[in-house]
Amino acid sequence: MFARIIAAVMKREKAMSLKGKLVRFFLMLGISLLLPITVDARLITENPNSPGFPSDPAFAGSLVIALDQTLPAKCGDQSFTMTVGGVQFLFRSSTDLFNGVYSSCFPLGAPLGQGTALSSNGRVVININPAVSAFGIIAAGAECLNQATFTGSLGTELGTGASFDPATPTFLGAADIGGISTVALSDTCTSGSGRWTQIRFVPAGGVPPAQADVALNKTPSASAIGGVAPLGYSLGVANFGPDTAKDVVAADLLPPGVTVDGTSAGATLSPPPPLPASTVTWALGDLARGGTDRLALMLAAPPFETFSCEDTLLNIAAVGTSTTDPNLRNNVAFTVTPFDKASRANVPEICDNFQDDNCNGLVDCNDPACTTVCNPAFAPAPGVGPGGGGGNGGDPGSCMNLHGESFPAPCCDPFNVGAQLDPLCRAFDPNFKESDPSTNAFGYGYAQAGQAITYTIHYENIGTADAHDVSILDPLHPSLDETTLAINNGGVYDPGPRVIVWHDPLALPPQVPRSVSFSVNINSNAQPGTRVRNRGTVVFPDAATSPRTDTNFVEHTVLDPQFPVVVDLFVRGCQETSLRSHQWKVKLVNKGFGFAYNVSAEIVSPPAFVQVSDALASFAHPADPHPDVLATVMPLSTSLSVDTVSFITTTREDPDRDQDRKGEDVRGDPCGVFTWRIRYTTSNGETLSKDIHPSLAQLCPCAGPAAGGTWKNHGAYESCMTHAAQEFVQAGFIAERQKDAIVSAAAHSVCGGKAETEERERAESEN
Repeated sequence: MFARIIAAVMKREKAMSLKGKLVRFFLMLGISLLLPITVDARLITENPNSPGFPSDPAFAGSLVIALDQTLPAKCGDQSFTMTVGGVQFLFRSSTDLFNGVYSSCFPLGAPLGQGTALSSNGRVVININPAVSAFGIIAAGAECLNQATFTGSLGTELGTGASFDPATPTFLGAADIGGISTVALSDTCTSGSGRWTQIRFVPAGGVPPAQADVALNKTPSASAIGGVAPLGYSLGVANFGPDTAKDVVAADLLPPGVTVDGTSAGATLSPPPPLPASTVTWALGDLARGGTDRLALMLAAPPFETFSCEDTLLNIAAVGTSTTDPNLRNNVAFTVTPFDKASRANVPEICDNFQDDNCNGLVDCNDPACTTVCNPAFAPAPGVGPGGGGGNGGDPGSCMNLHGESFPAPCCDPFNVGAQLDPLCRAFDPNFKESDPSTNAFGYGYAQAGQAITYTIHYENIGTADAHDVSILDPLHPSLDETTLAINNGGVYDPGPRVIVWHDPLALPPQVPRSVSFSVNINSNAQPGTRVRNRGTVVFPDAATSPRTDTNFVEHTVLDPQFPVVVDLFVRGCQETSLRSHQWKVKLVNKGFGFAYNVSAEIVSPPAFVQVSDALASFAHPADPHPDVLATVMPLSTSLSVDTVSFITTTREDPDRDQDRKGEDVRGDPCGVFTWRIRYTTSNGETLSKDIHPSLAQLCPCAGPAAGGTWKNHGAYESCMTHAAQEFVQAGFIAERQKDAIVSAAAHSVCGGKAETEERERAESEN
């Protein structure tokens, strides 16, 4: 993946220099090297300090082993092994001297020190498996002359090299003696003081491409971050060898919404200023074995409106080289930085803005500070907080997102999957996330504490050529229990940053959708109202612009089992289309948090004094695009029927009633004495029916008229109850003496009076 990120970056920067062309050649085809030219068996001696070393064609492109402190050995070791280029080398002392294969190395067991060189003290034998076609070693001085004996399958060669002066080293080598499997190091006297500093060899099958294990680590400056706050990253690049890493490039794929405030030297921003950068790259050139580089990046977090309490910043960085890298697992580093909830502790809650402004885990009407009607768009939790109830006015509800854009009413239903997938609900992006339980078009849904959620990340190549080495990353929210993870499609979980990573091993052709998924449980102790947000990131290294694509979020509100999301419908009254037209539109209230579809209300068993000619009314939301197919009644709303019921009452109007109604609508209609049969379909397609019988408390609520507002005075409330009770007598629901008791109780109540008003105002001010 990372080599392709580098290739894409270089392409975007139009780096068409020779170096750039070589990088792309290496990435696409690898390195092709010539095999040594075969000549007669011979001993090879050269000055390693001379220009063009090694000049002998047998060692063209040879691999190098430095015999210094980087070897996997310690002081006193009698033997050690190492593998380079697929060839294993066993170094062993042929005599049991206390300091083993190294001289002047103390104490025993200590790491090799700076400037250490291999010693022939006690004679050293190197066994080689598989045998190599050419082998050479640099002799860097001895009390006597260094000697190396090369044993091949077709013969043996003995070379004698440098004197005591380390400034005049000698390269001793052999080639064309068959497969060289053993090299014995010694000197011409008995002191065993020979020093050897470097090996060069050519594998029997020819020199493989150079290899360099480049790695990246990354450290953020903060463990949590608030909106628009500074966040720094320190990036460390290292080459663990065995060869020099050519054309090293590091890239940071920035989280969406951040601003680059500063970088270490040599950084390139893409796209360039003044456009907001999505990628920062550093061209580091060649990095020798054991070499390191340090990079820095300073960002400003996104504003709170787009980076809030349940969000995290996933920052991805990668390093690559045109040299073959045998270990790609350490080429990428990512950090997950959650939002700093403490930074919002003293911020007041702003109701109805879809935000948990004080980061207490409760949003809008679920927060203790809000008494407003809940907005179903963000999946509020029933029974949490003082807010909630709707339907007192004439509001049919609205499906509106954070930016004030209105959508058809079904788009806000988290349980109606068909509505969510409607093109009218949201723009289609082939790289998206969905979940089970489902969410609405804005990404909000419901779940229970301890419930398993299945997340699916869909990704697709929308370009015109194959995409390669696609990766998908998904950080877990703190309220998800990692011990319950079940990861599909070969994903691997990193428990440190709590991130799942998938690598797609296959080329991804254009317009071929794929997906990965996992399931995980919400913490069993999650409190009602808790919000669990999840978002995925897809990395397309071949992308012409930014390699990084972040999906939509999905967020589930934890429910209280005592307060499920259900429909709660009843008829609050009727509204005559014109005076004495006998045509009435029906007012339907949904007090529940669930959506209802294709709702009808029918008058059943009307009182004897009412003659009904049309008993059925139906309901639809004003924003329904196809009400004949799917007519919506939103949660916490009042809907007026799209058609009318027709009836005539045979009783004479009470002359006192008009006096009571002056300046205030006391009751306004006779529909409260009807029994209504309400039929509707739930979000999951179940069709239900229930009969709603008349209730005086619904007709004349103590808090104010059923049509909304407050009572003008106590007399207005008492008058409403008097007339409603009289209609109940006429309908045969109650006896005359029951009516008298009801009227007397209303007269002695505080409803509509000063005491009731003061108590209500005091309660509202406390909230």
